[in-house]
Amino acid sequence: MVWKEPDLGITFGNLGGANPCLYGSFCSADVGRGWATTKGLEVGESVRRMQALYPDAKRISSGAIDIYVLEEGTQLCGRDAKGGLEAWAASGRVFALRVSFMAGGD
Repeated sequence: MVWKEPDLGITFGNLGGANPCLYGSFCSADVGRGWATTKGLEVGESVRRMQALYPDAKRISSGAIDIYVLEEGTQLCGRDAKGGLEAWAASGRVFALRVSFMAGGD
């Protein structure tokens, strides 16, 4: 199940087959403008600033959209998340942040 608000999308999942709307656990949140990491990275900032704040960031996808793992995480909820905190960038600017968390009990 995905819950969407302007600049915020949250995915809930239940790998046991139950209705994720009723019995789901948090899987990930995709955030846009108005959100920032604890280190101060905001959507809309340059990749250069992101790299200054997260010098160990690993680029895991490149092309029209570059995906950087800022903090390690695990693959979860049947989604393609690779990091606990990811920055998604295009044209040298961060356009989204994804926070992922392993759902418990599934």
